Amino acid sequence: MAELVNQGWQVPFTSYRVVRGHEVEQLLDRMRINVPSSIRESEKTVAERDRILAEAKSAADRIVEDAHRRALEILNERALLERARQESQRIVDRGRADAQYRVDEADRYTIGALRGLREELRALIHQVDSGLAMMEGQVGPTAAQSEHPTQQRSHPRSGEGKDEVNAPETHREPNQ
Repeated sequence: MAELVNQGWQVPFTSYRVVRGHEVEQLLDRMRINVPSSIRESEKTVAERDRILAEAKSAADRIVEDAHRRALEILNERALLERARQESQRIVDRGRADAQYRVDEADRYTIGALRGLREELRALIHQVDSGLAMMEGQVGPTAAQSEHPTQQRSHPRSGEGKDEVNAPETHREPNQ
């Protein structure tokens, strides 16, 4: 276009130029054809760029959302695992405490039962000692020793080595 203007004639004493109309019209037609296609190409390029940017933004948003969701899942999993660990520790601790309580109760029961048994045995030994003393008092110590010399023994509780006669075994329930 600048070339057509430069080729045109200068109108004296003005800033106007006379150009060939036919050439200007052809140039304008070519511009009408080329410029809209260029503009359309530019618009297509801009639209394609906008589409690509929108897809990229959408993909980036999905990635960020997925990352955020996954981070929450991991935090929830960690929190769940921590709660599970705490609960399992609580169960183990309670089990240990219950077991210790039962052991202590069993020990207390055993001690009580053994003390009771000791008292019963003392009473039974006292009855046996009384029975022996009574029997020895009726028979006499020399007669009891001479009748059964093979059955003499030391009394286990006395520790003094006294010889006593073993009476024939009879089964009697102790008086309680």
